[in-house]
Amino acid sequence: MRRHHPGSRLRLTRRPPGRAADTVLQVTVSPAPHGVALRFHRERPADAAERERRRAHRAAVIDALERLGPGA
Repeated sequence: MRRHHPGSRLRLTRRPPGRAADTVLQVTVSPAPHGVALRFHRERPADAAERERRRAHRAAVIDALERLGPGA
């Protein structure tokens, strides 16, 4: 873990298997009109294909969280 701001932001550094370089994932949670806003930011993906795979994965995770409904 690189840094965290309790209740709002978490930054993680990791080296994925097979990669020579680290990548940083930042997750931010902030108040929104109907619950919270969840934001993801990845620094230094290997390439555009990895960026798209991660984007699709995050979208699937957010969809799953939304299906849980309020207060889950």
